[in-house]
Amino acid sequence: MRRKKTKLMIEVEQRLGAPLEQSLPPLLNKKGLTNTAIELGVSKATLCYWLLKLDMESRYSLPEKATER
Repeated sequence: MRRKKTKLMIEVEQRLGAPLEQSLPPLLNKKGLTNTAIELGVSKATLCYWLLKLDMESRYSLPEKATER
């Protein structure tokens, strides 16, 4: 399912020269969440939102269901 991208997402894609779905995984693996966000000029929260919106797996994502005690 294709999700609608925000204006900022499209702007960053144009700067990178590739779709975020292709650009983000190598950047995140190489630089981590914080440095990737800094390089893209967005907040960590925005970058996490993009990962959720694009339905991309990330080791930084929160679990779907909180653990019950």
